[in-house]
Amino acid sequence: MKKGFYYSILILGILGIMDFIFLMIYSGIINLGVILPLVFGIIFILYSIMKLRGFKYIIKNKPLRIFITTGWLVFITSLIIVESVILFGTVSDIDKKVDYVLILGAGLKGDKITYTLKYRLDAGIKYLNQNPDTKVVVTGGQGANELLSEAEAMEGYLLRNGIENERIIKEDKSTSTIENILFSREKLIGEIGDTQINNINKIRVMIVTNDFHLYRAKLLAKMAGFKVYGIPAKSNPFIVLNCYLREYFAVVKLLLLDKANVDNYISSGKSTNQDSEGASVNLLSSHDKDSSTFGLFRRKGIEVADLDINADKDADGINDLDDFVQGARLDAKNKPKYKSAYYAGGYPPDDEGVCTDVIWRAFKNAGFLLKDMVDEDIRSNLKAYPRVEGKPDPNIDFRRVQNLVVFFKEHAQVLDTELIPEDADNLINWQRGDIIVLTEPYEHIGMLSDKRNNQGIPLVIHNGGPYTREEDVLSWCLKYDYPITWHFRYYDEVK
Repeated sequence: MKKGFYYSILILGILGIMDFIFLMIYSGIINLGVILPLVFGIIFILYSIMKLRGFKYIIKNKPLRIFITTGWLVFITSLIIVESVILFGTVSDIDKKVDYVLILGAGLKGDKITYTLKYRLDAGIKYLNQNPDTKVVVTGGQGANELLSEAEAMEGYLLRNGIENERIIKEDKSTSTIENILFSREKLIGEIGDTQINNINKIRVMIVTNDFHLYRAKLLAKMAGFKVYGIPAKSNPFIVLNCYLREYFAVVKLLLLDKANVDNYISSGKSTNQDSEGASVNLLSSHDKDSSTFGLFRRKGIEVADLDINADKDADGINDLDDFVQGARLDAKNKPKYKSAYYAGGYPPDDEGVCTDVIWRAFKNAGFLLKDMVDEDIRSNLKAYPRVEGKPDPNIDFRRVQNLVVFFKEHAQVLDTELIPEDADNLINWQRGDIIVLTEPYEHIGMLSDKRNNQGIPLVIHNGGPYTREEDVLSWCLKYDYPITWHFRYYDEVK
């Protein structure tokens, strides 16, 4: 009888290690839900082998043995209770009427939506189609391996599946479940008006997330003051057991540690410390967007001084660099779809463009007609422009990256391309309105934003598809060793 039990433990241990190996091959992601089967597997195998070999007591010290046995029993008991609560929390409220749907982000692969996130979006779309007057908040920032924010990817998916743009509210700064809820709360306060903040408990929200995640997400939303309902999306069958295991620790941490922090944050009356353009700083952080938050508060981002210049080409009281950023951000707001085409007259329509169109539109906002400037320089220095091949074409020349590089090398400041995160002396050389050029993995140009990440690295406003957006391109370049080929700064009479 006992041997059968120990053989069962041995088999569970082997399955735990096999689960770890499979998930490493399948996803390559390391998190608590992936590691725990490995840890338990090793413990189970060692325990069962020693018992099968006749060891009566593996730990001979009796007080220590009692302590470990008691701890193990407490863990198993709490695991059963918490997992039962999580399972009972997967009841669907799809028949309830709410004011807003809140779909939580779940990670991207580059710019591709993962199965986990797709399941959430599809469940949300089903409800939104049944309730056409309900608005939806898509929430999720941009991770280190992601080419755009989760909220942007989710927004695009909803639009492609027939959800109207005016129904979508985008929260694209959060990096954890806690931030998903708190940052979305701020967005909804903006919707109803700050004067109605005391009525937040009257707002009915439908949380849409995967089944294993729904209980904790709803609990957080209740802490934030909402009247909460939920729709459980299905989970990826290959990882569902790992997700439920990991969620146990996330729920325990929420109840023991995070709850007090969230309550204090809400009761303090603070907003999310967002600037006028929505950049968030110094808030709750995460090591795993799809599970628990294993940090308490994000450290303050490094401070980098802005370059002070007096150049103001269009005499509007705003210096050229700030004008550039405003123009580029306006292009991002208009969301021109990426389309490489030839246009008579040179200029594409406002709803179309490529990376170079962000630059001339930014320049136009500051009073510079970049097309005319480049065309004139090509006429004066034709041999300096090999991409023109001796045949100037004003309809396209100013929209080619290589031609802009030649122009800026001659007429702008050529700056150092070394970028060092968290080094204020280095980062001060990377200013809003600067222009960066990449040649790997493809030829590309963009403009630095006035927003920076927590390492002090400026975001980039660019159009690399599907439309113009503002995101952390430079961190991505550093991570994947893509060189920043050129770094320019231009303003009125810069040379």
